[in-house]
Amino acid sequence: MKTTRLSGILGFCTLAALACSGRTNAGSTITGGAGAAGVAGSVPFQFGGDGGGGSSGGSMNHAGAAGSAGSVSNGGSAGSGGSAGSGGSTSAPACPVGQALCNDSCLTAVNKPLGGCTALLLEQTQTMGLAVDDSYLYFGHNDKAVDRLNLTTLAVDSLVTGISFPHDFVLNGSTLYFLTEWTEKAVGDSFAQGTLRSVPKAGGKPTVLAMGLESPKSLSLADGTLYFLSGTFDTLLNSEATTATAPTALGGVFAQPIMSYWVDSGSIYFSYIELSSVGSAPPGTFVAQLADPTHSKPVADGFSAGTIFGDAANLYLFGSANSSDNTYASVPKTGGTPKTLSSDAQFTFEYRDGDTLYLADFSVGGRERLMRMPLTGGTPEVFATFDQDAIRVVTADAKYVYVALDFGGIIRLDK
Repeated sequence: MKTTRLSGILGFCTLAALACSGRTNAGSTITGGAGAAGVAGSVPFQFGGDGGGGSSGGSMNHAGAAGSAGSVSNGGSAGSGGSAGSGGSTSAPACPVGQALCNDSCLTAVNKPLGGCTALLLEQTQTMGLAVDDSYLYFGHNDKAVDRLNLTTLAVDSLVTGISFPHDFVLNGSTLYFLTEWTEKAVGDSFAQGTLRSVPKAGGKPTVLAMGLESPKSLSLADGTLYFLSGTFDTLLNSEATTATAPTALGGVFAQPIMSYWVDSGSIYFSYIELSSVGSAPPGTFVAQLADPTHSKPVADGFSAGTIFGDAANLYLFGSANSSDNTYASVPKTGGTPKTLSSDAQFTFEYRDGDTLYLADFSVGGRERLMRMPLTGGTPEVFATFDQDAIRVVTADAKYVYVALDFGGIIRLDK
């Protein structure tokens, strides 16, 4: 894919717009190039502006030309030349359309490892759901299909067609479960209503388990029951058997707007959405029993978690203790004060792989990084970088990490 960076412009003036000139950064992305000369000062005793430096990213950056002298009698002296732009020969190359840029290398074809990256699929459609087993990688994309990719031959065949935006893949035995953004006319439901579906992993007739869902998301499976959230603002927690029966909207404390949840051994840990419509419900993370959803107790008071998961003793929370931070913390399942394990406002949780977490970090300039961090926290390390493409979904098996990109297909990374 072609990489494009925009040169920045920083303007500065002490008295008025006519008194001095700005600094200009006008180098091109690949070759650098000279910055534009500073404009002459037009007021007596004012200096001409500094020339701009070459932009970062090229291997041939040049200093900008000197600003010219002031044009009025007793005008100021010429401004100095701008310094060379940073970057140099390490700058990532631009890739043609139909390729993917991973770890500063253009992946030109499938199954050709380069820079620790291997393209399993190169396509210009938005990849959404993703799941893997010993033999296949299952994925959904916005051209209305759920496909599977043979991990040995890289052959692709379709399991489901004629659906819209399949996402949230869950594998269980011989079955793949997933959500769709809205139903198609063939199903017979109205536009803009989502579905919950299943299909045999080996191929066969898909089954619609639930219809008429408003923006379904966050599908999970626990103790033979499927759970998911639905609703735009008043997000509700629902349960559904793994057969085609009507879903149940869980009432009690689960009837309030929920941001995230995690089910474990008959308990549901959940966090409220911070909206005025919540009423008396304070923000925080709570626990309730499936057998008695009318009562809950706080486990992390005041901590709003956008992602919740746990192990035998602790909950792990991505969220905030106030409106201005984004924190990764742990708290005992029995409740207590959350312990901060890592804090960085740019990181978003993507996938948990045992004792390892994968996070996305989007930086200015089009580069997105996949970070890796221990479950116990610490400073995330860079695992892989992508340019001009967003990380859509991440999954992993024993040997590899699989990353579905927004428009660059699916990349396999060596652990």
